[in-house]
Amino acid sequence: MKSPKVQILENRTESQHWLRVDLVGTASERDAVGAEVIVVCSDEQWHGWMTGETYMGANENTVDIGIGAHQQIDHLHIVWPSGIRQSFEEIPADSHCLIIESDDTIDYRHVAKPTDTNRGS
Repeated sequence: MKSPKVQILENRTESQHWLRVDLVGTASERDAVGAEVIVVCSDEQWHGWMTGETYMGANENTVDIGIGAHQQIDHLHIVWPSGIRQSFEEIPADSHCLIIESDDTIDYRHVAKPTDTNRGS
């Protein structure tokens, strides 16, 4: 009986753009569970929600949204569970940002860029 051959899979998909948002509540609870993130790029719109944990399980406290070929986010809206609404404009694609409830600034987190610029080719 022959042993199966070892195979290696190389994922060569073309990478698209994204936005990663971390939220911290102040008037709402700290983990911002229930907060809605709305991303608008030209005539397209995406919604994401901050979800909580379950018994014996956890979710990452972040909202990830893929924005396809768009180079920037035109508008970012946060609807907090407290009812507070925040809006930001012209956010670069491929950003990881921290938004604190009622704070008018975005804290951009460092994201390591791929070293191989020929991905997907």
